[in-house]
Amino acid sequence: EVVKEKDSDAEVVKEKVISDHPEVIKAPTPVQIPRVSILSVEVSGARLSACNGVFRFDGLHQQKPLFKADSGAIIYFNRFWKINGVFKTSSWMYSNPSKSSLPPEGEWTLEGSLEIT
Repeated sequence: EVVKEKDSDAEVVKEKVISDHPEVIKAPTPVQIPRVSILSVEVSGARLSACNGVFRFDGLHQQKPLFKADSGAIIYFNRFWKINGVFKTSSWMYSNPSKSSLPPEGEWTLEGSLEIT
């Protein structure tokens, strides 16, 4: 049986469940789920062809979006934005020093790690 009560001072509606097993009655803790409104990023002009194309949101890395292309290449954030020709976040082919919440537009540099194996 569920009994609803209203706390008039706080304008809060509380639900009490009356049961023989009160230990199994526990409200779940709310979880905040990050949302990303951008769906894809397009890269062109990279010397490594795997780094060109459309990259789609694939999850979070370092609390920022990670994007993956059909070729397996990724765009990810780790201290700054990086593009790698393979799904590996310990090296990169291209980088941009931006610390923005999304990969920045414009030119990216070849400075940094060139290991893609």
